[in-house]
Amino acid sequence: MSGRLRRALAVMATTVATLSLVTACGSGGGSDQTIRFALDWTPNTNHSGLYVALQRGYFADAGLDVQVLPYNNTSVDTVVDAGNAEFGISTHNSSTFARASGARIQSVLAPLQHWATGIGVRADRADLASPKNLDGKTYAGFGDPGEKESLAQVIRNDGGTGEFTSVMLGSSAYEAVYSGKADFTVSYLAWEG
Repeated sequence: MSGRLRRALAVMATTVATLSLVTACGSGGGSDQTIRFALDWTPNTNHSGLYVALQRGYFADAGLDVQVLPYNNTSVDTVVDAGNAEFGISTHNSSTFARASGARIQSVLAPLQHWATGIGVRADRADLASPKNLDGKTYAGFGDPGEKESLAQVIRNDGGTGEFTSVMLGSSAYEAVYSGKADFTVSYLAWEG
């Protein structure tokens, strides 16, 4: 890893407060470097440090051209592993599954030491007062390889069977719950929670 790439990582590590920062193993360095940074979601408070560093010219001062890639439904781990980004923000689950599947990525920062998500339902759904009430309901998901089994176990731990319908909707998941087309999703407690 080049000195400039190390400095970029240090700047990102001190300015990006989020779930997990991943980088491709063996990323090389040159004199002036373009760094493509893949977001895990639409721009939000977890990305503030990245945007502050861009705005204040920290990356440019280090000779780096940092380009923030827009969110899409492709896993950040896949984007980084394929060489379409040098860095990205991912989740603990996604990084673990990606590594187990042979992805050549490295998680280099995990500032959160606990889960930042919870099960989200509409507040006016009195019938969904407990995880066991999610049996037979529709989950609006994001495609994380472990999300369905994790939710099923939470439901089973509460006395349910853990059986529900799962549809992958990505950023449309919240709208599906709000409009009543799905019963629950996973929400980030700092925003949707």
